[in-house]
Amino acid sequence: MIIVDRMLYLAIITLILFDCTALKAQGNFEVMFYNVENLFDTLDNPYTIDEDYTPFGKLEYNTERFNNKAANIASVINASVDGGMPEIIGLCEVESTVALDALFSQLNNAKQYTYLTSGTNDRRGIQNALIVHQRFEIIETEVHQVDLKKERPTRPVFCVHLEDTQTKARFWVIVNHWPSRYGGAEESNWKRMAASDVVLKTIATYRKQTSKSSIIVMGDFNDYPSNESLMNLERCKGKKDPCLTSVHKYLHEEGLGTHSYLGEWHIMDQILVSNHFLKDSSNELKITPNSGTIVKHRWMLYENKEFNDFLPSRYFSRDGYFGGYSDHLPVLVKVMTN
Repeated sequence: MIIVDRMLYLAIITLILFDCTALKAQGNFEVMFYNVENLFDTLDNPYTIDEDYTPFGKLEYNTERFNNKAANIASVINASVDGGMPEIIGLCEVESTVALDALFSQLNNAKQYTYLTSGTNDRRGIQNALIVHQRFEIIETEVHQVDLKKERPTRPVFCVHLEDTQTKARFWVIVNHWPSRYGGAEESNWKRMAASDVVLKTIATYRKQTSKSSIIVMGDFNDYPSNESLMNLERCKGKKDPCLTSVHKYLHEEGLGTHSYLGEWHIMDQILVSNHFLKDSSNELKITPNSGTIVKHRWMLYENKEFNDFLPSRYFSRDGYFGGYSDHLPVLVKVMTN
């Protein structure tokens, strides 16, 4: 009798979880961005600088470490929202489809998703990717290069046009990984401004097609919400009506962050949305202002005694193999349907 009751209990729980996932896919949905910190495969690409991430490289990146890395990143995605995964997930620092396939093999409900990659001219071979639930139809994709003149190439701006098959609403998702602050924040600022300009020109093109373009811009911008590159993005270079609004900026103002440098938290990663999501009552999809969140579970962090804080647990640190997740935390926002 006890066995029967236990089996019945497990069956009920399974049905509840299934129903929650089904209902979630039919109504509101979540959008997430995650810098996964060097999700490389173990293969040596002769055209990129990826030798450290091979079995005989400096990091001794063998099959076991590769599979553990993919499993760790998958565990974060799987635990990021209640009732299943986010329906749209932007990633950066992914090397290849081999790496993405390894990640996919560990994801819950992976059969309900597909992924797209941007390709890259980055010398390390890292690129952007977008994981998309089957409720969304992929209309088209675009890749826009960021011209840094004689400097080493950077990651492109990756644009994906989607249609929500339930509401028939169409919107663009723009995935970014802007140039780093290597060499100094001020000295490298022009590079991120160049990336910002590419995004602005792309948005202007979409607005010419329809004045009510719905756009979600996400990424690791390697800048803070208060920096010039992102303020220009929000203001459309000083135009009267803002182009975009950050749903994570308020967290920056509260001293929270997605990345810690020398013990100080900053919002490096965020999601910005066009105002049609926020203010247009006729829009089928809506986002509440200042509703962005950070995915931050205790098990994703380690205790840093020097800074007396719990910081993101990296997979590799300066001291070598650490076995964590990423040096960045993911960001999330909920999109509601009418």
